[in-house]
Formats: sequence, structure tokens, C-alpha cells
Amino acid sequence: MLGKNKRSISAFSLGLVLALAMYLLPSMASDAIAKEAFAEQVFAEEAFAKEVQAEEAVEGEGEAEIEWGQDVFYKDWEGNPLKGPVSGFPAPELGESDYNNYEFAPSRMLIWVANQQHLYFGSFVLAVPIFCMLIEFIGIRSREDDPVMAAKYDRLAHDLMKVSLTAYSWTAILGGILLFTFITLFPGFFKYMAGIFRPVMHVYALMFLAESGVLYVYYYGWDKMDKDPFLKWVHVSLSVLLNLIGTILMYLANSWATFMQAPGGVDSQGRFLGNIWHVIHSTLWNPVGVHRILGNIVFGG
Repeated sequence: MLGKNKRSISAFSLGLVLALAMYLLPSMASDAIAKEAFAEQVFAEEAFAKEVQAEEAVEGEGEAEIEWGQDVFYKDWEGNPLKGPVSGFPAPELGESDYNNYEFAPSRMLIWVANQQHLYFGSFVLAVPIFCMLIEFIGIRSREDDPVMAAKYDRLAHDLMKVSLTAYSWTAILGGILLFTFITLFPGFFKYMAGIFRPVMHVYALMFLAESGVLYVYYYGWDKMDKDPFLKWVHVSLSVLLNLIGTILMYLANSWATFMQAPGGVDSQGRFLGNIWHVIHSTLWNPVGVHRILGNIVFGG
């Protein structure tokens, strides 16, 4: 009897131990898993925090590296020089060795000849379309009153445009020669100017292509648009567009010269301050533009 009781107690104790083990083991396993998951979460959070701190440090360094300069021309409403982020290199200090020369002529004489010839033909090309536009418009307005005189006006405008086409080709050729002269004889100067006007260089090229396309349609579509009254007015509108594009080209080219004479949009070291309009619209830009328009008309006439 006693033996049975001992066996019962032993079995009960073993069952109790097994039950307790079955209860504790999952709990211990879950605690271990939870601790491991918590450790992984803490590690991930610490890594993320370090990454964020590193990014903020980089951004802070980037912001600290931004240098601000004072414009040499533009001022605010209180009369203080405008400030802008320095976005370019200073004007180079060039010596005699930085300029190339040919044996047969000085570099300054060559650049003067190339520039002057390009200016002559460019002025003629910009002036003739103005006369053609006015003469063609007069011819359209006088068609009802005097058809014969209207036809003469129209033919005169067409012949003038024919001369302008030849001058346009020579202007493009001389422009290429001028560009080649700048690159080969004044490389340091041209590199600096190209860096300053880099934001609008493509605009000048696109305007040149647009002028070529409009000029082609305007001249070669003359006879086809002559009979229909509506198309004739469209043709005159093309002449207005042609003159508008030519004026934009002229003003963009003027900005290079006026910047050299009266710079703006740069600091005292010649560094670009991020506003291309300040570079283009210097103090001489408008006066030189008016002078060029009137000079072109006089030269073309």
C-alpha cells in the first residue's frame, strides 16, 4: 500500500515537473525571441538615427559652404548691394602668355576685323527685314486704291529680301570666324564669358535656328502667299516675327558687350551670383539696344 502511494506521489511529482516545464519552456523561448526582436529593433533604430545624423551633418556642411557675394551694380531699395550665392569662378588674371598670336598680325587687330565685319553684315541683316515689313504692309494697304503701285511695292520688298539672304549667309560665316578667333586667340577670356552666360547660350542658338527657319518660309513662300488675302496677311505676320527674333538676337549679343563695359550680376571678383537677368540687364543694356536699332536702320538704309 505504501509502495503504491510512493509511486503515485512520484508520478504526480513527475507530471507536475513536466507540466511546469511545458509552461516555462515556451515562456522562456518567447522571452528570448522577444529580447532578440527588441535588440534588432534597437539596432535598426540606432542605425537609422546615425544615418539621419550623417545626412544632417552633410546638409549642414553643404549649407555652411555656401558663400554669398555682393553685386557690383544692383542694389536693394535701401541702397545696399544685393547679395547672391557665389555660383562661378572669379575673373581670371591673364598675362601676356595667356593670349595667342599669329606672326602676320596682332591678335587684337584680328579680333577687331572679324568683329567689325560681322557687325556690318549683322546690322544689314537686321535692318532690311524692317524695311521689307513696312514696304509690304504699304503694298497691301494700297491694293484696292492702286493695284499697280501695290505690286511694285511688293516686288521691291521681295528684291530687298533676296539681297538680305546673301547677307545672312555672310553674317553666319563671319560669326563662325569671330567665334573661332575668340577661342583660339583669347581662350581664357572666352572661357570666362562662356561660364557667365552659360544659362542663355542655348537660347541664342535656338533663336538663330528660329530666325533661319522663319526667314526661309518668309522668302520662299512669298509668291505662294501673294494671291490669297488671308495668306498675305499671314506673310506680313511672318515678317513681324522675323524682326522680333532678330531683335532678341541683337539684344542677347549686346549683353556680352555691355557686361564687359558695365558688369552686373557679379561680385567684385567677377564671380557669378546666380541671377542671369542681372548679368544681361546691366546699366548700358537698354541704351546700347536703342543705339543699335537706330544704327541698323541707318546702316541698312
